[in-house]
Amino acid sequence: MRWRVAAIRLFSVVMVCGLLAIPAAGIPTQAASPLVVTFLDVGQGDAAWVKTPQGVDLLIDGGPQSAGYGVVSYLTSHGCTDIEDMVLTHPHADHLGGLVTVLESMPVYAVWYTGQSYSSSLYTQFLDLIASRSIPTRVLSAGQTLTVGPLTVAVLHPTTIGSDCNNNSLVLRLSYGSVDILFTGDVEATGEAEILAHGYTVQSEILKVAHHGSDTSTSWGFLTAVAPEVAVISVGAGNSYGHPSGTTLARLASVGAHTYRTDLDGTITVTTDGVSYFVSTTQNPVTATPTVALTRWVYLPVVARGAVGTTPTPTPTRTPTRTPTPTLAPTGTPTRTATPTGTPAANSIQITALQYAGSDEYVEITNYGPNAQNMTNWRIQSVEGDQWYTFPSGYTLAVGAYVRVHSGPSAVNNPPTDLKWTGSYIWNNDGDEARLYNEAGQLVDNWVY
Repeated sequence: MRWRVAAIRLFSVVMVCGLLAIPAAGIPTQAASPLVVTFLDVGQGDAAWVKTPQGVDLLIDGGPQSAGYGVVSYLTSHGCTDIEDMVLTHPHADHLGGLVTVLESMPVYAVWYTGQSYSSSLYTQFLDLIASRSIPTRVLSAGQTLTVGPLTVAVLHPTTIGSDCNNNSLVLRLSYGSVDILFTGDVEATGEAEILAHGYTVQSEILKVAHHGSDTSTSWGFLTAVAPEVAVISVGAGNSYGHPSGTTLARLASVGAHTYRTDLDGTITVTTDGVSYFVSTTQNPVTATPTVALTRWVYLPVVARGAVGTTPTPTPTRTPTRTPTPTLAPTGTPTRTATPTGTPAANSIQITALQYAGSDEYVEITNYGPNAQNMTNWRIQSVEGDQWYTFPSGYTLAVGAYVRVHSGPSAVNNPPTDLKWTGSYIWNNDGDEARLYNEAGQLVDNWVY
């Protein structure tokens, strides 16, 4: 029998350093040794930290590279100094990037992944780091079951590796006592249908919604089989993909799922003793210096398994009311989310836009400084394809001016405002990073989407 949620109680608790949030009387508190699953607010990407009652740490994806130092800082500030099991659902940059930083920053004792081939410099760096540190790897496929203390991990996908990276995503069902949490990576409707066709058990109390809430995932048949009580969408505010889709939100509401979104709720934590669970949220994104100012606690459920209560009211669609602060990195390593803040960074030459859709791609660079900048031998890098553009000798960017460097079949060439890189496509539609280097090879700015 499924749980019935008898009530949802919301409490706003102001948190300051040294103070502890105390739940109201009558609300179940966490057990002495709970399972804690934290969905980190990494912008447009996925990262989840799982801590077992025995203190074993799993990290499922790491978000984009721009979030890497923030992920490390969040983990260490919460007492996690190593990762027993690192999981990569698939090698797209918005899931992989932060894992590279974690590998560079703390001990990792095992890596789980699909073993699929994928051509990107970031994935190569990831695999090279694993090899150089002699970290054991485990290639996962559908039908396997792993045990991590009292936690059972069922691998539901993929059965075989195909050509579609998203549909090659690892899908994992974590079970602790009577509570199940389903991690879906970026699997789309095709992969969901394969899972159902194999007859795997997918019903779960908590669903990590696939592909940031895209309408290519969370198909009706799959969603009704999962029948989640809580849905978590990891998504960046104001993202250019239109995630999450209104269609997906409507489907979640129609099955009675209470939906949480990192763009609205910040970092989302599920704490369970294996019988009941509660959800806490904070509206502050993961930063290199975490400072929690406001936490809203949501307790679910408030009755025991098998009890009869009222079915929860579908959560209405919400409109984002904030833009997350860009993830911070140590001094000297500038980072940028795909939505500019409008405030110039300390460096006066900045990447201010990146258009990757259509047949005329471009990256825009603006001079906010007090002097004209000689751009001779400055370079732009596409990280995913490891492709480079070098500014022509004598090119100068005037004060307050911008230049767009174009690529693709319809690339514009109209100096000095528009320069042509190539007639081929450069920027990866599934996520990429633009880096700008000066003539000395120093990183000046970057832009991640």
